[in-house]
Amino acid sequence: RYLERSIPPSCLECTFHRFMKISIDVALAARRCLDSQQHAVAERPDRAVAIFLSFLGFYLLESVLWLALPRLLPPNTSRDVHVKIRDAIGASMHTILTVPLIFTMLCHISYSCDSGSDAGLLGLGPLVFVPMRHVNVAGCVLSGFLLWNSVHMLWHRDVHARELVSTLVHHSAFLCMVALNADTLWYNWTFIPLYMGEWSTLFLNLRVICKLLGREELAISALFALLFFLTRVLVFGALAAHLLLQAGTLMHLLHWPQQISYLGLLPALYGLNIFWFYKICVGVMRKLRVDKEPERFKARGKAHGLGESAGGVSECRNEHVEATRAPLSLSMLERPKGD
Repeated sequence: RYLERSIPPSCLECTFHRFMKISIDVALAARRCLDSQQHAVAERPDRAVAIFLSFLGFYLLESVLWLALPRLLPPNTSRDVHVKIRDAIGASMHTILTVPLIFTMLCHISYSCDSGSDAGLLGLGPLVFVPMRHVNVAGCVLSGFLLWNSVHMLWHRDVHARELVSTLVHHSAFLCMVALNADTLWYNWTFIPLYMGEWSTLFLNLRVICKLLGREELAISALFALLFFLTRVLVFGALAAHLLLQAGTLMHLLHWPQQISYLGLLPALYGLNIFWFYKICVGVMRKLRVDKEPERFKARGKAHGLGESAGGVSECRNEHVEATRAPLSLSMLERPKGD
């Protein structure tokens, strides 16, 4: 601190003085990181309890839904619909919880005094971190939700047979990433944009519920595609580019498991998000074409003097077939003159 105060402002551009200033900045940030690291290690037993409480909260929510949904849904609703709606509501509740957790982490980011030339694309240098007490809360909520959802899908594996394997692989990978980076302060702020990707799943779950109940879900699908693009394509893409541009710094600061996580798994996950966004766009365009098709046939029916009912539309569709069949049937009724 004495050296920092003694550096004259006119010499800040000097290489030696700039090096001294950055060295002091690193020392102060290392002190804060060490304090936060010791606090995180001391909280490991509490972290396990918090994960169990998070799991128990989602389990109790499903129990309440198990009692309430039979009274809210029609009596002839199948068991599969009940199970999928409980799963969608539980996932939606987790998405709602991510909003205050993410904003809390954003408000408590510890910025360094001088990021220097290592600020990267997002302007966040290697000395920027989130205090572990706030990361632990979000990580425990996420871990509890992933464990509950895994148990839910295994218990109802007959209902979730199609997506069971892919979901379990996804949840296992995220649980491993949370456990691997639980006590890592370097670049732990990347958890924030990663967690923001959960926001789009709210509209995905609402879309699932609307489909199960036979409701219109085109607007919800459009909102899901928009939020998916903002969080998992734009924000996640900026994060992936930032980490790849700082690959040299990451190689020096992190051990090889974290290097694989940051420089291998995250870019691969972004590529998967791009593929999913392409499939979402294809699905939305297909939905728009299907919704416009009855209007097109209805307009053709009016042009040919047919009614607007379903029978008129079907007659319009088969008009060409009937027109080609009529001369053939008449010719079959006529007997040749020589007979």
